[in-house]
Amino acid sequence: MKVVGGADTANLIWDEIIDNTEIEEVSNASIDKFLTNYITHRFGKTKKNQEFNVIVQQIEKTKVKTLLDDLKAKSKIYKNIVTGKGYNSKINYELNFLNLYKITQFRPILLSLFSELTPNETTKLENVLLTIKNFISIYIVIGSEKTNKLEKIIYKYSKELNDEYSDELCKKFLEELYKELPVKDDFVSKFGKLTYTNNKKLYPDFSKNYKKEITHVIKEYEIFTNSDDEYNVKEFTLEHVDDDSTGGLSYLIGNIIPLSKKDNKACNRKPIEEKIEIYNRSSYSAPRLLVSTMKKNFANDSKYWNDEYVKNRTTKMANQFYKEIWINKF
Repeated sequence: MKVVGGADTANLIWDEIIDNTEIEEVSNASIDKFLTNYITHRFGKTKKNQEFNVIVQQIEKTKVKTLLDDLKAKSKIYKNIVTGKGYNSKINYELNFLNLYKITQFRPILLSLFSELTPNETTKLENVLLTIKNFISIYIVIGSEKTNKLEKIIYKYSKELNDEYSDELCKKFLEELYKELPVKDDFVSKFGKLTYTNNKKLYPDFSKNYKKEITHVIKEYEIFTNSDDEYNVKEFTLEHVDDDSTGGLSYLIGNIIPLSKKDNKACNRKPIEEKIEIYNRSSYSAPRLLVSTMKKNFANDSKYWNDEYVKNRTTKMANQFYKEIWINKF
């Protein structure tokens, strides 16, 4: 672009693009990462040493201002994606989830989706992002699979959705993702290995603390059971219903619920009978729902809680997440 009337428009626009993509507080965002994502979503996956050539081949010199304007617009979207800010609470939640787990491979397709779905189609965008988050929750958070296995699908649909978006094409993309999921039995087995304890020596088969994963599961359950459709779950601590100093199966996710720091402290070393009153007044759904279950348990066999109930709750949660919560919502 030539300087016209003393105004170096190209440099001014380029400075904006730099500001939107070089973000100090985000470690995996940069101008070169953005350009790679941009080229993938617009022209298809391209080798690093060919990216500049692809732009030169695809863009006429007379369209350079159009290219710069598009780069600027997409850089603003990129900034919102990598910071998890700029949208409503639902969309920001989904983006922050991706960033928390350092899921960067989906950024080209996010550029296409955010570009093609207008503000009037916010609900549609929410449901697509929700479905991506649900898929990743099963595939990566619980399944520990690698995102590089998905790159071929992501890169293919990034360009196609940018070229000509349609709901049908978007559904096809999400359906192809879901074909990669593990079968239910494998998921239930891995879910059942989510453990958290500060007393590792009491558990001979203990291998790892899954605090991050368990916190995600509990937060997702609160969102699922919350009647006001809000995604802003208050910060919580992890409470072991049966104290994890007792051994047995107390370290399993089925024995863990969310509680405020104050309530968790109040439960310290208290018997189940006293904990129930604290659970029942909790602002979180899981403790209150558990109280109802525990009272039924007591009516059946005069026990509120034991290892068998922990095991059953763990399996029930796994099935509920696989069949009801982490499903395709689009």
